[in-house]
Amino acid sequence: MKQYLNLLRFILHHGVEKKDRTKIGTLSTFGYQIRINLKNGFPLLTTKYCHFKSIAYELLWFLSGNTNISYLNKHNISIWNNWADVKGNLGPIYGKQWRAWNVASYALLLHMFAQQCNFKIGELIWTGGDIHLYKNHLQQAKLQIGRTPFRSPKILLVKQPKSLFDYKFKNFHLINYRYHPKINAPIAV
Repeated sequence: MKQYLNLLRFILHHGVEKKDRTKIGTLSTFGYQIRINLKNGFPLLTTKYCHFKSIAYELLWFLSGNTNISYLNKHNISIWNNWADVKGNLGPIYGKQWRAWNVASYALLLHMFAQQCNFKIGELIWTGGDIHLYKNHLQQAKLQIGRTPFRSPKILLVKQPKSLFDYKFKNFHLINYRYHPKINAPIAV
C-alpha cells in the first residue's frame, strides 16, 4: 500500500520530535489524509506481514463495545495483553471510544457496512490527527519504506449476517495475501 509508505516517508522527513506518555519520544505530524480505492484490493500492508486474524477479531471485539481481553484471548489474540489489568480490563479504550483504528480495520468495517446496505465498495478516506512514529520504530519504518509492495490482497465477505453486530471471523476470506517478512518492533507501553 503505497499511501502508507508515503505517510511513513512524510513523518520521517517532516515529523517534529515530541515527548509522549511512554518517555520514548515520537516523530509527529498533525493532519494527514490517505485515499484508497477499495475496488483495487484490500489495504492490508504487504511490505511486512500483518496478522489478519488479529485485525478481524479486534474489529469484532471493538464493535461489541467490550473492553476486556477475554474475548480476544479466547481466540488466541494477545495484542492488548500488555495494557490489561489482572482481571483483563483495559478501561475506556478504542472499542468504547470508537477511534484510532488502523486502515485495515477501517476497510474491513467499510466492507461490512457495504454488504449490510447492499452497496458496492468504493473509496476509503482516512484522515489522521496526531500521526506519529515512536523513536524506537524509526529503523523499522525505514526498512519498510525500502521494500516494494506486492499487489493488494482481496477480501471476500461470505454468508451475510443479519446485522453488523453478527459477523464472525468465518465471514471474512482474505485472498492472495502475499507479503514481505514480519518486521519486529518493541511495544511502547
